[in-house]
This record gives sequence, C-alpha cells and structure tokens, in this order.
Amino acid sequence: MRRIVWFLVLSTCLTIAMLNIWLVTPAGGQLRQTSRPIRQVISYTAWDGSTRQAVLLLPAGYLRTCTARLPLVISPHGRGMSDMSIAASWGRLPSIDCFAVVCPAGEGARLPDYSWAAPGQISDLARMPRIVERAVPWVRIDRRRVYAVGPSMGGEEALVLAAEHPDRIAAAASIDGLADLGTRFYEMPCSRRTGRCVLHDMAVECGGTPAQRPLDYALRSPLSYAANLSFDRVPIELWWSRRDQVVVDQASHQSGLLYRTIRRLNPAAPVRQIVTDDQHCAAFCPGIALKQVVTFLRPDGHWRRVPLSPPRDWRLRCGTSRAVLWSCRFRTTGPLDGFWEARRTAPGTVVVETPAPMMVTLPCPTTRRFVRVMIGGIERRETARRGTIRLLLPPGRTRIVVL
Repeated sequence: MRRIVWFLVLSTCLTIAMLNIWLVTPAGGQLRQTSRPIRQVISYTAWDGSTRQAVLLLPAGYLRTCTARLPLVISPHGRGMSDMSIAASWGRLPSIDCFAVVCPAGEGARLPDYSWAAPGQISDLARMPRIVERAVPWVRIDRRRVYAVGPSMGGEEALVLAAEHPDRIAAAASIDGLADLGTRFYEMPCSRRTGRCVLHDMAVECGGTPAQRPLDYALRSPLSYAANLSFDRVPIELWWSRRDQVVVDQASHQSGLLYRTIRRLNPAAPVRQIVTDDQHCAAFCPGIALKQVVTFLRPDGHWRRVPLSPPRDWRLRCGTSRAVLWSCRFRTTGPLDGFWEARRTAPGTVVVETPAPMMVTLPCPTTRRFVRVMIGGIERRETARRGTIRLLLPPGRTRIVVL
C-alpha cells in the first residue's frame, strides 16, 4: 500500500514538473498558455500617502521561474467603475498575448475614486512599473514596453499620462475618453440610479467650476496637451462613438476635436481614430475592440517600444503652464496670457518664447558638476544635477545653448 502511495506522489510531482517545462522554454520565458490570467491584488502608497490597491493580471503560464520581461499595460478605470471591473474587462487577453495589466484604484486630489487626471494620480500611474516590481519582486517588467489604455475617465488619464511622460509610455489608447474637462463639466447630469450629483463631485475634485479654476481644468484635459501628443511621437489611438449618451458631442468637443487638433498641428503625428455607433464604453470588452487595441500596441506581432532619442527637429506650442518634452521640462512661474513655444534649432540649442517667466529643465549629458550655458548671448556657469540643469528664463524670446 505504501508503495502505491509513493508511486502516486512521485507521478504527481513528475507531472507538475513536466507542465512547468512545457510552460517555460529553455530560453527562459516564452509563454504558451491561453487560460485565465493570474489575478493578484497589490497595495501601493499613493501620492498623498494613502494606501490604495491595484489589480495585477499576469499570463497564466508566468511562473516564479520565468525570466522573461513582460510588457505592461496601465489601465486606469472610468468614472463609476472600479479596478476589479476593469480587470475583468480584459478577459483572457493577457494570457493569449502574454502581457501584464495593472488596474489601479487611483487617488484624486480630493476624492479617492474620481480623480479625473489629477496631477498626483498621473504621477502614480507613471510609477506603476516600479510599484508592480516592488509589490511582486519575481515579476519582471520591460520598461521600454509600457502602455496606457483606459475607458472614459481612464482614457483621459491615459492620454495625459502619455503627454506628460512620453519617455515612459510606448503607446496609448483612449476608448470614449474625455478631451476637454471644462466642456464636460457643463454636460454632467445627476445619476438617476444613485441620485449622486457628478457635477458636484467634479467641482469638489477640481476645487471649483471651470470659471473659477480654469488652469486646473486645463491641466486635466488632454486637449491642452495636443502639442505634446502631436510631436512626442507616442502612437495614439482614439475610440469614440457618434451615439455616446454619456460623453456627448464627441465629434465637436471631445475625442473628435482632439484628433483634428493633433492632425492640424502635425499631419505626420502617429494618431488614428476609430469611430463607432456603440454605447458608452461598450467597446471596452475582451471582444473585437480590445483585440484591436492589443493589435495596435503590437503591430506585426512586435510590441511598440519607447524611442530612446527625441525627434531630430521638434517644436512645441502649448497653452498650459507646464509640459514635458523628451525629458525637457517646461513650467511657467507667472500668469499665462497666451501660448508659449519651445523649439530645437540645433543639437544643444533650444529657443523658448513665453509671455511669462518660465522654469526650464534641460538634459545635460556630462559628468561635470558645472556646465557653461549661453543664455541670450550671455555666457553663464550652471550647476548640473543628476544630468540636468535648471534655468529660469525671462519673458520673451530666449536662445539657450549648452556648451
């Protein structure tokens, strides 16, 4: 009897070992599993110190012994949704195409679940690859293959994330997302099902109405970052419906307007739109729509990657107080009366024209502590910190040359 028991135990262990060998190739990480993905709930510390949770989806065949680096899709949820519902919407796609998905609960400026692309929420989304690796140390994330996909409010946050961090996001897709939060404010109804006034929630989260806080609404609107999305070379896919009854007037005020603005600023921008007649966020399901999104993220079977170098000749025009372009950060320090413009005219040369004082952080590929910089024809000596230099520019047109 004992021999039979030992035989059964040994045969079971051998079967499990053979399954592990079948799931992982000798190269160390090509997966061949199409069952339901592994779901794991992790916790992370948000920008304001509060503890929030996120749902992590891994391919079913991804074991602790795998050494493959997985592509990561950051998928923020929409208004009225949760991290669990967004994770369920992905179905078996993470296992079929072998990628990871993280669905954070989010943290707004004043409301926990209604963030509407708050600056702190965007910074948390940008930290998601590091958060995943710290929460689950045996998971390996490919930092050059990180993407942002979301519906409704999540689509708005995906676009703002791609605009503010183009050096971290390889591609982004928005499904029935918001483009102009200020316009959306005056179209917000009260929920008949719950009686919750979404208009009041947005005013609380943003600190007031668009008339009272126009800059706050602009910083949360992807339409304000149209110049960034036009020239950052981050591929963008915009899904919107002609019959959307939630985010109305998509063609004239939201995603359709954003697409035309990006095309007008840069006809060669890697952006495309897909127009449907579906209900709001009906395309966000593991059917044809999300399969098309995954195909957009990995054309010809190869995942898109973050470019290692900026465009050779770039030009940026923006109407907000801050923007990020290829690790060059621009932020005005005074009131903004119009558009400011920054363009690269030669290697190491940037021309900035602004109506207000502007703080500029430029990359400086040197190991020296002090760097010679020519600002407006006057040579100065600046301190380099962590490979960058910070300059405060006066209003007007300024030419910067890093010597």
